[in-house]
Amino acid sequence: MKLIFSLALLPFAVACSKDSAGPAPTSSATTAAATGSAASLPGTHAAPAAALAAAMVEIDLSTADPAWKGWTVQGPKDAKVLADGVHGARVAANGMDAFDLAFTQGKSPMKDVKSGVEAGAKGGNLKVTYGVDTADKLEWVTDVAGTKAHNFVWNYKASGKDVSCRTNAAMGTTEAMAAELKTACGTLQKK
Repeated sequence: MKLIFSLALLPFAVACSKDSAGPAPTSSATTAAATGSAASLPGTHAAPAAALAAAMVEIDLSTADPAWKGWTVQGPKDAKVLADGVHGARVAANGMDAFDLAFTQGKSPMKDVKSGVEAGAKGGNLKVTYGVDTADKLEWVTDVAGTKAHNFVWNYKASGKDVSCRTNAAMGTTEAMAAELKTACGTLQKK
């Protein structure tokens, strides 16, 4: 279990080790999720968007760090906002395969994220399969003793600012939960 946890956190630690807070956001534009346009959501998952909207509430991220003042995201009503110590915000609920999503302002360096994933996989003798590998999106599945953990890190614009959204790889996200998390990424906005 320690190896899985260490492997899962490695990409997050590598990507967050650089100061990515960036300039304070100033735009108050709403995201495509708020206006109902799935075409510009980072994941364009229209079907889970409807289910997500029905079960989620607006969550204020300002308690994570002053950099997130005025920022909100849709998440489960029982989720908590957590600070990550490097100006990021994390929204997490309790339970197995629970909602767990982290945000940073600025872009995550995908080269560093991928290096961390590969180093962890090599060290743990795990199989990693990449589904998306671009300059702004990295999606991968890690096979851990026959169980598949779905993870992603995305760079995109929310309310006119560069942001990064990622799964908590330590939680072993299922494919269904990964789809919900991708939809939730598109709800990030500054009011």
